[in-house]
Amino acid sequence: MVKGIPSFHHVLLVAIAISTTESIINSQVAGAEEVARPRTDVALVEPLQGNPITAGGFESSAEPEGTLLSEVDRPATTITDWMAQIAQQTAATVTITDIQLITTEAGVEIILGTESGAFSSPEVQQVGNALIAELPNAVLDLSEDDGFQQFDPVEGIVLIEALTVNNQSVRLTITGANAPPVAAIGDDSGNLVLSVAVGDPTTATPDDEAIQVVVTGEQDGYVVPNAGTATRTETPLRDIPQSIQVVPQEILEDQQVLRLNDALRNVSGVVPSSADPRGQRFIVRGFENASVLRDGFRLTNGATGNSGFQELSHIEQIEVLKGPAAILFGAIEPGGVINLVVSCCF
Repeated sequence: MVKGIPSFHHVLLVAIAISTTESIINSQVAGAEEVARPRTDVALVEPLQGNPITAGGFESSAEPEGTLLSEVDRPATTITDWMAQIAQQTAATVTITDIQLITTEAGVEIILGTESGAFSSPEVQQVGNALIAELPNAVLDLSEDDGFQQFDPVEGIVLIEALTVNNQSVRLTITGANAPPVAAIGDDSGNLVLSVAVGDPTTATPDDEAIQVVVTGEQDGYVVPNAGTATRTETPLRDIPQSIQVVPQEILEDQQVLRLNDALRNVSGVVPSSADPRGQRFIVRGFENASVLRDGFRLTNGATGNSGFQELSHIEQIEVLKGPAAILFGAIEPGGVINLVVSCCF
């Protein structure tokens, strides 16, 4: 054998190896195509319909246990389904379209009218002098008003009122004058009838939960209802648009005031401006030499003149008009004016 030339056996082995490799590659490609190709031979499983089940050659009529999806109440996904569910929920609600009151010898007869539906048994309770009947699954649909009220329908009953509560029930309240009324409930052609009789106050049992509060008192303190400096007429303080402060005679007596500066310590924004032995001067809202008046007449004219030491034993009240409204009395400092009132109002 010549070197470099393959023998027959070598050529045969190479051919077998190449053939095997091609077979493996072809099988892998075919498997990949099979996975990628959509399956068309898979049978869909039909939902169970309660048909007989064959087990071991025998037919069984037992249905599968559990709840089917078709039996579950699904939430509404559209407005139409939502409205339908609301209609089903409110189908049992009784709509009261008319309320009539008929006077009887014992009291009054209340007729609650409805076009369709049946009333449920009302829950009746007593609170104080009121008889309250709760009508479940009922609403009011009166033509004009959302509720019903009738004051003094008969003697002994002060109010009959009907209101819708949370769109689920109707509350009928019958309030007696001196005692809670007594009602008998009946039915008349589908309408609810309450025969109400006036309660007897002598047989009424006291309500332990009812609390009666009586408040008595007297007005205390230094109250001055009127002043005349700002308007020159006797005007209630609440009706005066200017800033005015009043020191009544009661304060002068209780504080044993002898001088004007002692009395004006009760007024904000007013302080003495000097210790002049001839008399007193005051600063009002930062402006010096505020004028002092007596019943609206000048005692001082700003910095001109001196008010001296005024006698306060006969003064009814001291009024301090603050701000530029003091110009009502002429050329006066804009801080304000002090008026000694002997008799209100001047």
